[in-house]
Amino acid sequence: MTINRLLIFGTGFIANNYINHCIAEDPSRQIKVIFNKHMISSDSSKVEQILMNEDSVREIIESFQPTNILCLHGNSFVPNCLKIRDAIEDNALKTMDFLEIVHNSDAKAFLEKILIIGSASEYGKYYKEAIRENYPLHATSLYGLSKISLYNASMYYFDRGLPVVYVRQFNTTGADQRDCFVLSSFCKQIVEIEKGIKTPEILVGDLSQERDFIDIRDTCLAYSLLFEKGKIGEVYNVSSGELIMIKDLLDLIIRVADLDVDVNASHREDLCSTENVLSRRLHADITKLRNLGFKTKYQLSDIVLSSLNYWRKNV
Repeated sequence: MTINRLLIFGTGFIANNYINHCIAEDPSRQIKVIFNKHMISSDSSKVEQILMNEDSVREIIESFQPTNILCLHGNSFVPNCLKIRDAIEDNALKTMDFLEIVHNSDAKAFLEKILIIGSASEYGKYYKEAIRENYPLHATSLYGLSKISLYNASMYYFDRGLPVVYVRQFNTTGADQRDCFVLSSFCKQIVEIEKGIKTPEILVGDLSQERDFIDIRDTCLAYSLLFEKGKIGEVYNVSSGELIMIKDLLDLIIRVADLDVDVNASHREDLCSTENVLSRRLHADITKLRNLGFKTKYQLSDIVLSSLNYWRKNV
């Protein structure tokens, strides 16, 4: 399946990187973005950006006739989801409104696939083994609850005829990610230490948590593969399938940076959410994705180096 006309609903880190990935793959590809609050940062003249409202969405569906739609709208920073109304509004309702407009249009005549991006937080519970897509959903945060709502809505619209493929995205990271996310935060702080901006002390939260990280460039490859080969109505985990404790991640970043000074970790309680938490361990089983031919290109050390180099240019 070729992505001829791509419509992206949502902006941010993944959207910017996926646009750049698609243009690099095929400069002739037509891409339009529907945004709600913030426009994409891409300066490509190939990308038209449209403010979200019912009339604009209906018009762009009818005139552009997208062959593929990527739904990325939401706030993926879990501590920001502290109120149920805001969490559901940002992470589910706006996408539901969008899908309802698509459903009521003539999109089924030309639309080949809709990729809807959910979250590993939907699994919620602590599992000792890697999590498969058929594991029960159990929200342990308002963010997770909002994403379960998104999943249920996605399956509702699949049942009504939309060609939906649903993704549960684990921690995707890399250069130019906001420094409120753990790997980017650690890398920025290390660069500040390198440049003498701060003392050799890293502010940290709970270092005992375990996460499964994937480079944003590999995430983009996975999305293109799912547009090509993903089965409609199915759920796919997207991650590397490799688990690391956050303490070990910090140690890796310090080694890759090769600092000449000793670095201490300073624990801050305000960086540890107590009422709105994810599972302490989120590890993806990506067998379904691998069965489509997916292989990661970037190791965790590659991600760390790209993030360090980004902050070295931007601090």
